[in-house]
Amino acid sequence: MKLTLIFISLCFFSTFVHASESDNYRFVICNSCNYEYEFSASASQAGLPGQVVVLNLEDRQARAFNIMIIPMFVFGDDLASALPSEVPSDIYDALNLYHQIIEYYTQSPDIHALKSLDSWSHSNSADPGLFGPICGPSGNPELATKIPDGVFAPACQAHDTCYAEGHLKGVCDGAFLDNMLYLSEQSANQYYSLITRILVERALKRVAKIYSDFVTQHQAALDAYCAIEINSHDPTCTNEPWSPDHGYNFTSRDSARGTIDRFRGPALVYECFFYSVTYSNGYTSRLEQCDFINW
Repeated sequence: MKLTLIFISLCFFSTFVHASESDNYRFVICNSCNYEYEFSASASQAGLPGQVVVLNLEDRQARAFNIMIIPMFVFGDDLASALPSEVPSDIYDALNLYHQIIEYYTQSPDIHALKSLDSWSHSNSADPGLFGPICGPSGNPELATKIPDGVFAPACQAHDTCYAEGHLKGVCDGAFLDNMLYLSEQSANQYYSLITRILVERALKRVAKIYSDFVTQHQAALDAYCAIEINSHDPTCTNEPWSPDHGYNFTSRDSARGTIDRFRGPALVYECFFYSVTYSNGYTSRLEQCDFINW
């Protein structure tokens, strides 16, 4: 049983005037919990006295408990007892919002299911879409309007600009994910309820991973990068050997290091490595791996 225990210090949110019913609770996420004894056991593992809510996010279930610690003295470790209590009403509001966010970004009929990467480039719908033109392949505006921009619009715009300026694709993709994670956190900060903030951020970061997987794994994203003139002779697009002749200041033939701006904090410092892979049919491809030193 995999548990995620979230401890929250209320002083962190002291700048907010409003408090919600659940703000005095600790939260345990247990998506494998279905039976009452599983929820109770998960709550007991919180290990500290007080109020705990155990959440199964996938099934929209919640159970609340008061945790009492019973001293065992000479008999061994203290015993945690979980006594069921009423679930704060705002917990269910937060659970519903969590699913609404994911459904908006990933289950719209216009984009089919973003969880299936192939659906992004094989949409046959003639519907022009209702989600804005920013996120999605820059060379396919019709498809782009079927991919929700939402809170990620600034990150998508910065990603398009990064491609257009001729930066390494892996660097642009890494900064894209970092910017989306930042926007997820900032968007969640507008909510007063602690659990709502937690679940909104968690939902948006889940979507951010889906968007990130698309630009790093899908051919449509590579095609969009290579369609830009400044990138068209990039070995990522041509599979030619890397060398300083391609305009990069490499410290060696197969690596590059530099910085890229991002929405938060100092610029990301990256180091990219490039590998040649020759297959049995004689085809050679280039693999690009970029690591971010100050992620």
